Amino acid sequence: MKKIFTLILTATFALTASAQEDGFYRIKNTQTGRYLGIEDTNPSNYSVSVQSGTVNVAGVRTHADWKWVSTAPSTVIYVESLGDGKFDLIAQGTSIYELSSHKLPISLIPQSDGSYQFYGTAVYQGMSISKYLQDNVDGADDDPDECFVIADDKPGKGGRNWNLIPVTTGDNYIGIEANVKTDDGYWGSIYAGFPFELASEGMTAYYVKAVSGDGFTLEKISGTIPTETPVIVKCASNNPADNKIKPVTTEGSKVSENKLGAVYCSLYQIGHINMTNYNKSTMRILGSSNGKLAFVKATADDLFEGQALWENRAYLNVPAGSPDVLVEGGTGITTINAQEAKSEGTYSLTGVRIQEGSTPKAGIYIQNGKKVVIK
Repeated sequence: MKKIFTLILTATFALTASAQEDGFYRIKNTQTGRYLGIEDTNPSNYSVSVQSGTVNVAGVRTHADWKWVSTAPSTVIYVESLGDGKFDLIAQGTSIYELSSHKLPISLIPQSDGSYQFYGTAVYQGMSISKYLQDNVDGADDDPDECFVIADDKPGKGGRNWNLIPVTTGDNYIGIEANVKTDDGYWGSIYAGFPFELASEGMTAYYVKAVSGDGFTLEKISGTIPTETPVIVKCASNNPADNKIKPVTTEGSKVSENKLGAVYCSLYQIGHINMTNYNKSTMRILGSSNGKLAFVKATADDLFEGQALWENRAYLNVPAGSPDVLVEGGTGITTINAQEAKSEGTYSLTGVRIQEGSTPKAGIYIQNGKKVVIK
């Protein structure tokens, strides 16, 4: 499997059989019931200071809402045994070890109930600092279903105990949220830091091979979808449990000329900002137009914090000046409904009638029910 990062975990006791096997896991806190996810991949938003005895890993967040967790690649972590009680954890292209500037290796301490405590020790110029990573039991966010990981150095359990639960195509699945409905079914998109296969019937994955004018060309992907490859997926239904994917350890063949883009993070909390602003000139998001699959210009309601791209979702890269709506094959008139298309007069592609006697600016219009180009 492609190594996205290395986080070495040294166990002070022998690990149970469930954690000795390599595989994909979710990490669930035994007290809060929240699942761990790497929500911030920017190292500058983390810090470890041996001199002051402080550790900030608040970009590692926890979530209780299974509907969100079940579709979040950030909650899927690959545990890889290196032998001698050492492990790698692989997720979202980074790690606590990397995010702490390689200052905080972590020990995995087994507990009598089968859970583990994460205990990290950093050493610098003869000084050391040791901390337990725990969920913030008391909570500091307005939403009790979402919080962040903290680090302290006092012994105890509480929010320190974590269960490692294998990711499967059963109850602990990862699925795709289908947020677009067209005449021929449901569509969603995904961008993951691991290779995967489609695991439910009635699903097909595509990338966008080309963009031209007001259209785009889809290319089907069969077999394994490679790491860090944004795709759109024809889904079986609008229920993620019907749209399961299966993380795998073997890379698929890389695709070329993929016009889709994506980001790992959309975070704006507790002093941690890691988000990519939407560019209305060069980006379109997945949508529909008159019942057909389309990429459309986003509104504030479509965006994170009204301005940024959502994490782990694909968007389409387009040339500056592209139409607001692009449809497969590029019909150019799919934003005009039947009544408007039959009307006399001149209309923009968004259905706005051009006042008679005025000279419209250069562009594509519908004139007396036919498409015309005005230069």
